[in-house]
Amino acid sequence: MELTYKQRLFVAYYLGDAKGNATQAARMAGYRWPHKVAERLVGKSGIKAAIESHLAKAAMSADEVLARLSEFAAADLSDYVSVSDDGEGWVDLTKTKRRLRVVKKLKFTKKTFERDGIATSDTTAEIELHSPLAALDKLAQYHRLYDEKQKVGQDGDVKPRIILPGSTGGESRPKAGGSPRKRKSSA
Repeated sequence: MELTYKQRLFVAYYLGDAKGNATQAARMAGYRWPHKVAERLVGKSGIKAAIESHLAKAAMSADEVLARLSEFAAADLSDYVSVSDDGEGWVDLTKTKRRLRVVKKLKFTKKTFERDGIATSDTTAEIELHSPLAALDKLAQYHRLYDEKQKVGQDGDVKPRIILPGSTGGESRPKAGGSPRKRKSSA
């Protein structure tokens, strides 16, 4: 179904400036009664298809999200820094092999100063990678490596327990053929 000019405007505003607010998108597109037509517009098959098509192109698949998290978790600063024999280091972006997405912050600072009447410049670089621990945590959550029963520490922080494959999760279980013993209370 071909959309009218006004409907295409509605879709553009809905996905853009209106940030998913149908009433606001209808108002921006020039509809006379935006609060009345907004819900009806979003429900129209052509408009709904246009919105879903755009979102499908913009969204990452679950596999791509997991691959990116794995990249963040495996990132190593040595992939971005070179060190000479005399211990001088520098950021070497040629080593990255197009993996700049794991870089959270990259800052170059050039300082110019005069020494013995000669202008000299020195450039320093700062590099910060996305947190590999945060990525590992998200991956562990996805793969359900955390125990459902979490311990709360004395400081009130929740301490997640990781269950390794093949482990019992730290629970005590009776030996084969036996039953757990009950303690008799001495009264």
